[in-house]
Amino acid sequence: MKLASSLAIVAALAFWSFAPGAALAAGSSPAAWVSGHGTNAAGCGSLTNPCLTLQYTHDNIVAAGGLIAVLDSSDYGPLVIRKAISIVDDGGLAGIAVASGDAIDIQAGLNDAVLIKGLHLDGLGAGANGIKFLSGGTLSVVNCTIENMTSTGVSIIPSSDGVIVVANSTIANNNGAGVYTSGDSSGSLTISLSNDKIINNGFSGGGYGVRLTGGQAAYQNATIDNTLISGNGTGLSVEASGSNEVSAFSVSNNILNNVSSVNVTSGGARLALEKTSIKSSYSGGIKNAGFIQTFGDNAIADNVTGSGLSPVSLK
Repeated sequence: MKLASSLAIVAALAFWSFAPGAALAAGSSPAAWVSGHGTNAAGCGSLTNPCLTLQYTHDNIVAAGGLIAVLDSSDYGPLVIRKAISIVDDGGLAGIAVASGDAIDIQAGLNDAVLIKGLHLDGLGAGANGIKFLSGGTLSVVNCTIENMTSTGVSIIPSSDGVIVVANSTIANNNGAGVYTSGDSSGSLTISLSNDKIINNGFSGGGYGVRLTGGQAAYQNATIDNTLISGNGTGLSVEASGSNEVSAFSVSNNILNNVSSVNVTSGGARLALEKTSIKSSYSGGIKNAGFIQTFGDNAIADNVTGSGLSPVSLK
């Protein structure tokens, strides 16, 4: 673990070390440890008496708004999050492997903040979704690896408004999409993808690296920056229908070596490009039936179809 982060976690949990056998009421602790050598039992969660799984610790030990910190390398089991919480592994030790279903489902309250940091989620070619965000106020996914899911790495389909951040993460080899967004017809979504690697998703099955859809969400605003989107079916797809609006801003990204590079549909689908490289698609290049705005500083080496656009107008 990094020293500063480790000290912060130790400080947050320090009071436990002096009372390793103390038993608090279910879900009343502000923080707890988990370990592959731990035990799911009343009173677990201290540095010297850690719990075994994330789900038990979430349900029985840590209060809403609390912290679960990872002590050592292990498979910590699938998790359903129903409250504000932080799951933190600064050492990159925690794994969740799923042979069916989702690794993490988020069904939190409308104002709840959820942080998932440093986890490795593996679908083993059989699990459905890495992270499925169904409800909550904000979701932050940081320093995670999400791979080998049959559906999606990060699936964002909340029943109300939501703010989602995915940063410094690798989302790879998922069959349907790396990142997929939609939502309730009355809600709006704000999405930030930053410093990520979204690679080899849906390459053989016609899937997507990043798919932003407005089929249900009334309004969706996404910013993607400093991200590699490569080896996917369609690299970036911005889709809207009816009166819904989906707006994406691509800054300093590399969209390379996808089957199709970019797809912008009709209606309220909008894409702005700044300092973005788009090239080397196997077919399709850039398809535009909506609106693409550029700042004249992009590197475009793909064919462009739709709405009378040409490669020159996009550079």
